[in-house]
Amino acid sequence: MQCPRKTGIAVLFLALIFASGVVVIAPAEAKPPSRKIRRAVLKNRLASVRANAHKTRTELKQAKREEAQIHADLLAIRAKVTATRDKLSTTKARLVRTRTEQRKAQAALAVYQKRLKAREISLAKRMAANYRQGPVRYASVLLASRSMGDLLTRGRFVRGVMEYDAKLITEIKADRQAVLTWKRTIDAKAAQIEAEKCELAERQAEEAKDAIAERTLLAEAKAKRAELEDELDALQEDSSAIADRIRALSETLDGRARRLIAFTGKFVRPVPGGITSGFGTRFHPILHRSRLHAGCDFGGGHGTAIVSVASGTVVYAGTMRGYGNVVVVDHGGGIST
Repeated sequence: MQCPRKTGIAVLFLALIFASGVVVIAPAEAKPPSRKIRRAVLKNRLASVRANAHKTRTELKQAKREEAQIHADLLAIRAKVTATRDKLSTTKARLVRTRTEQRKAQAALAVYQKRLKAREISLAKRMAANYRQGPVRYASVLLASRSMGDLLTRGRFVRGVMEYDAKLITEIKADRQAVLTWKRTIDAKAAQIEAEKCELAERQAEEAKDAIAERTLLAEAKAKRAELEDELDALQEDSSAIADRIRALSETLDGRARRLIAFTGKFVRPVPGGITSGFGTRFHPILHRSRLHAGCDFGGGHGTAIVSVASGTVVYAGTMRGYGNVVVVDHGGGIST
C-alpha cells in the first residue's frame, strides 16, 4: 500500500517502546481504536511528556541559576562602574588643581627670570664700565679720601657694592632654580594625573560595554527562563490530562483482558530506508536544546510503500496529535505499533 500522506518528501516511522506497548506508523484500513490501543498510545505520550517535563524542570533550574549569576555579575559591574566614575571625577578635580599650580609656578618663574635678567644686565653694564676704566675708577675713589677713616669707609663701600651684586645674583639664581624645580615637579604630577584620567576613562568605557553585554545576557536569560516556565506549565497540564484519560481507560474489562493475548514473532523494517533519528535524547531543531525523542524515524522518498513491522490487526487509522497521520496495528500481548 502507498503512504496515505498527500504531501512531503519523507516518511516517518515512530517506534515508541514502553512497558505498555510500541506505536508504529503503518498503512491499513481504518477502524476505530480499541480502549487498549488508546491507553497504550496515551501511556507512551504520558511517558514522553513526563520525561520532557523532568528535563524542562532541570533546564529551568539551570536557567534560574544562570540568571541569578548574570544578575550578580551585572550588580558587580555596576558597582565597578560607579567606583570608576567616582574615581575619575576625583582625578579630574585633582588635575584641575594641579593645572592651577602649574600656572602659578609658570608665572613665578617668569618673575624670577625677569628679575635675574635685569640684575644681570645691570651688573654687566657696571662690569663693562669697570673694564673700560680699569682699576683707575676704584683707585680714584680711594685716592679721593681725605683721611684714613675716609679711606677705610670708601674701601668698605667698594667691596660692599661688589659683594652685594654677587650675592644678589646668587640669590636670584637660587630662587629661579627653586621655582624651576617646583614647576618640574608640578609638571610631572600633572602628567601622571592626566595618564590616570585617560586610563580611568578607558576603563569606564570598557565597563560600560560590559554592563551593556551583561544586561543583554540577563534579558536573554529571563526570556529563556520564562519560555521554560511556560513550557513546563504546558507539559504538566498535558501530563495531568493524559493521566486522567489513562485511568479512565484502565478501568474497563476490555482493557484488562487484552493484556493476556501473547505476541509471537519479530519486527521488520517498515521501509527500506535507514534510521534518520533514533530513540532517546536529541537536540531539538526549533527549541535549540536536547529533548526526549520517543521513537525512531525512518527515511523514505515520497510515495514509498510502508509495511507493518509484524502481523496484527489494524485498530486505528487517522491523525494523532504529535504524530500526524497514524495507523495503529495491535500485535497482541500488549504490543501495538
